[in-house]
Order: sequence, then C-alpha cells, then structure tokens
Amino acid sequence: MDTSFLFIILFGDSDLKNLFKYFGNIKSAKIRRCKDTGRPLGCGFVDFENPDDAERAIAGLNGLNLTDFG
Repeated sequence: MDTSFLFIILFGDSDLKNLFKYFGNIKSAKIRRCKDTGRPLGCGFVDFENPDDAERAIAGLNGLNLTDFG
C-alpha cells in the first residue's frame, strides 16, 4: 500500500493544501468535484513526496474535527 496517498474529508480547494502543507512537501492536493455542477463532493486526496510525511499527517490529524476550524 502506498502510504504517501491520503483520503480525507474536507471543505474547499485551498484549505486542503493549507491543512497538510505543515507535514511535508505535497505533490498534489485535489478536492473531488461533481462532474455536472463542479461543486465539491466533500472529500479529496493529498499525495506527499515522502511517505513519512503522510504518516505524520495521519498521526497529527486523525480524529480531528475540521468543523472546529470553520
């Protein structure tokens, strides 16, 4: 399993990268969107350059309620 690729539930495009950038260099960060409306589907993917950074993000954010930040 590639542990540098994370599945998360989130709120907006820029928020995704901003939330995870503190854990390491990010190759890509994308919010899934509805094909018809372009609206966010409420989840996204983050791909880190280093799998260790992804593990730190998992440990640091696991169980975090993101609504506390909105």
